[in-house]
Formats: sequence, structure tokens, C-alpha cells
Amino acid sequence: MRRQASSLFAIICLGMAVSCSDSSPASPTPTPSPTPTPIAATRVITVTGDLAFGYVDLGLSSERTFTIKNSGTEMLTFTSMSSVGGTGASGYSETPVSGTIAPGASQSVTVRFTPAIAQVYSNTLTIESDRTSGSNQITVTGTGVYDLPLYIKGGF
Repeated sequence: MRRQASSLFAIICLGMAVSCSDSSPASPTPTPSPTPTPIAATRVITVTGDLAFGYVDLGLSSERTFTIKNSGTEMLTFTSMSSVGGTGASGYSETPVSGTIAPGASQSVTVRFTPAIAQVYSNTLTIESDRTSGSNQITVTGTGVYDLPLYIKGGF
């Protein structure tokens, strides 16, 4: 009887083990990780500076500097500059007129004002580039004058 009981016990244990392994839940299926959305390439231009030259005697020149900044995520390439409105490009020249600006970096540009005639010079300087957004313009003004006394120019 003891033998039967131990055999029966072994069969019951074996049955439970099989039963338990058969009814165990399947291992969970892994959830795929979402694919990260790529960041869109941007080239955000900002132009800052003071290009109000004031009075400049005919035959002389004055220089001022403005800054082009790239707040985007990709390299910004500027290819040229054009002056529109008012007197157009007359009287102004820029250096450099083309180049590249890394993300987060800036480029200084020098503008030289050399009036040819006595008049008010005023226009908008536009930086041509591969920008995706941002303002690419700055106002340029100056007045060409005959050799004025210093007190008229504001020097006293």
C-alpha cells in the first residue's frame, strides 16, 4: 500500500507539473519602441545691427557692422546681398557678401557708406540665403553732405 501511495503521489505531482506548465501564460510580446521623429532641418536667420550712418561728407566713407546669426539646426548659406527701395545699392558696399554660418553661430558683415552726391540714402538691405525662416533684412540710412561745419554734424 505504501508503494501504491507513493506511486499515486508521484503521478499526482507529475500531473500537476504538466498541468501547471501547460496553463502558464505565454511570455509577453515585447512592444516595439516608437521610431523617433527626425528633427526637421532649419536655418533660422536673424539680422541685427545699427546701419544709420548719419551725415557723411562727399568723398569720404564711413563703416558700420551688422551681424547675421543662424539659430537653426543646419548650416546656413548666404549667397548675396541686395539693396531695394529708396536709393538702392548706390552708396553702399558690403563685405563679405557670401559665406556659411554654422548652427548657433554668427557672421559679422561690414557695410561701407560712400555717398556720391548730397542726398538722403535709405533702403533695405536683403541677405539672400537658404533660410527656412527668420528675417533677412535690415534698414540702411545715411546722408551725403558737402563738407559741413562740425557744429551742424553734432560735434560740438
